[in-house]
Amino acid sequence: MNDGHPCPICGADMKVSVYTENFGVCEEQQVCPNNCYSYEFLYGDTQIAIGGCIIGYSYRYSDAARKHIDAQIKTLIEFEKKYREEVGNYEEIPTQAPGQTGSDQFPKPRIDDGPF
Repeated sequence: MNDGHPCPICGADMKVSVYTENFGVCEEQQVCPNNCYSYEFLYGDTQIAIGGCIIGYSYRYSDAARKHIDAQIKTLIEFEKKYREEVGNYEEIPTQAPGQTGSDQFPKPRIDDGPF
């Protein structure tokens, strides 16, 4: 992995891994070290994780679908930026609502480093 592209949410240099064959890029992964954004492309399928939301799509989408997906991604990035400005990083956010205990806990959002 090499560092490179800035995270669209926090601006940190993301870890980037690319695997290519003779016909082009087969796999690409970009992961923010602050776990607020990740992009994965695997043989035509794409998955983008923004905060706790995941958007997945395939190369078979139409132009109208692509416009809708782009709008969703843009909206989620803007929301996540504002959220982090107001609340801070996920590690600072309580994972439990007041009055809840044990199995009632909220899961802590996290983007794993993936298989690379």
